Amino acid sequence: VSEREAIAFQAHCDAILQAQTEGIPINRQTRQWIDRLPHDLRDKLQPIFAVDRDVKYWVGRWLSEIAPNVAESTLATISDSLDHLLDAFGTRQIRGIVADELAEWQSGLIGSGLSRSTVGKIGRHVRQFFAWLVDRRVVDESPARGLITSSEVGTKHFIDRATIDRLLEPSALADSEFQLLILLARYAGLRIPSEIRTLRWSDIDRDQKRITIQDAKRQCTREVPLFPELAEVLGQSAS
Repeated sequence: VSEREAIAFQAHCDAILQAQTEGIPINRQTRQWIDRLPHDLRDKLQPIFAVDRDVKYWVGRWLSEIAPNVAESTLATISDSLDHLLDAFGTRQIRGIVADELAEWQSGLIGSGLSRSTVGKIGRHVRQFFAWLVDRRVVDESPARGLITSSEVGTKHFIDRATIDRLLEPSALADSEFQLLILLARYAGLRIPSEIRTLRWSDIDRDQKRITIQDAKRQCTREVPLFPELAEVLGQSAS
């Protein structure tokens, strides 16, 4: 490029950085210059342009980019996790987020009543989000690397049959549809509510005593036995 173009380029970059420093909007002339830049050049300058974007903007960009490649249920789960991030930092500019405040924020989630498993899942999704920002050169390094991501599977408890039987007693639970949900979760291992929504009568093979389930996590099908406890209640529901 010519020297004149290079000087103009530097002036516009300085205007962007000055707007960030002073907390004012980028001037109209510089915004028009940004809009005219070729896409490849805009991508190279993303670290500079990012200073004018908040967390909400970049979360939206990331969700839009991953949406075609993940299941709808997975996208909904990730979106729910990032809603917690937006509640705390949505209007903050992305390059101003630091590791210490993210760690403090996650500790607050644990104290708010969320299970450690849920907080670990949120941490995992937030780390994925910031890793994407690093790949896009929006931020130099991820402030989310220290977040807790463990699902703490060991803290889950086995629900024995006796407990289920007590729960299904008419005096405890009169709603037959809710009883069926509990049985499908306990004896067929269906994920609630994602796999209940896709279950159809045609998926139940009474002759072979099998149920075909649309696996919401792995995007495939799996088969489980049609246990007597389920067959009886399903027969009542069908009638």
